[in-house]
Amino acid sequence: MRKKILKFYAPWCGPCKSLSEVFEQNKELFEENNIEIQEVNTEENIQLAQDYGVRAIPHLVLLDDKNEVLKTYTGLVNVEELKEFIQ
Repeated sequence: MRKKILKFYAPWCGPCKSLSEVFEQNKELFEENNIEIQEVNTEENIQLAQDYGVRAIPHLVLLDDKNEVLKTYTGLVNVEELKEFIQ
């Protein structure tokens, strides 16, 4: 089963930039768990952000292989929280 994370962000968002660093430093975690990351700029994809109920960023949406929402998370995560989120 291939899961996907939609990572909603905006270019000007400081916490979003910090979250990108956490993702980059732990990219093997996504590879090991067969998780695809799709970054979504909320300023360019307003409708998609609305469809997923994004009210604050950064915002993560974990989807299953049928694109059904498994979990959501708003805010900055550390490595341990990220591991828990993708399980």
